[in-house]
Amino acid sequence: MTKWTDEQKQAIELSGKNLLVAAAAGSGKTAVLVERIIQKLCDEKKPIDVDKLLVVTFTNATAAEMKEKIGMALNKAIKTNPSSTNLYKQLSLLNNASITTLHSFCLEIVRENFFMLDIDPNFRIVNDTEGELLRFDAVEEVLEEHYINSKEDDLFLKLIDAYGGEKDDSIVKELILNLYEFSGSNPWPEKWLDESSENLSHLDWFSYLLPLVKVEFKECENLLIKALSLANSVPTPKS
Repeated sequence: MTKWTDEQKQAIELSGKNLLVAAAAGSGKTAVLVERIIQKLCDEKKPIDVDKLLVVTFTNATAAEMKEKIGMALNKAIKTNPSSTNLYKQLSLLNNASITTLHSFCLEIVRENFFMLDIDPNFRIVNDTEGELLRFDAVEEVLEEHYINSKEDDLFLKLIDAYGGEKDDSIVKELILNLYEFSGSNPWPEKWLDESSENLSHLDWFSYLLPLVKVEFKECENLLIKALSLANSVPTPKS
């Protein structure tokens, strides 16, 4: 039998109010959630049907593990109390329970309401390879448009000169795609990009990076001064 800490027991047994459990990875959050669900399903006075719960996780493996553990707990409870019709009911409902990933849940909502969104009901999710190709094509198209419409002193061309490679602009494309991926980790990517482009000083990483960049530039300046001094010290050959 699992020995719960006082905080874990509180998270399992608390009811009648919203509950937020915040803890480090590997501390047992999933186990606590599973136990909380099991206790609510097995409550003889006010049982909750498992198909009325929404349980979302970040990975398919965790969702499958949770459903399996709930099923095992229900089977164990049935052996202890074989006359309980509620336990048999919960076990039969388990396959239809919404224990899934956040992405799968959102996909289900979209499929059920496609007519309100004005999209094809036969839509599908692109796989990783297709998504990568689509993003690359989008970057290619945007860059090509800027090449056509840019003037000689345009900021776009300055960007290419500063960050592009010697032979092509593949480095710039990679930077754009990396920035796109990173911005997606923010709740509001477009807002984050707008704020970041206006002023970088408020960002934690910028305040950390700026002193390091200044040191590097100072070192480059010193090296250039030494190189200039060395060049001036060499006698000019006479013709």
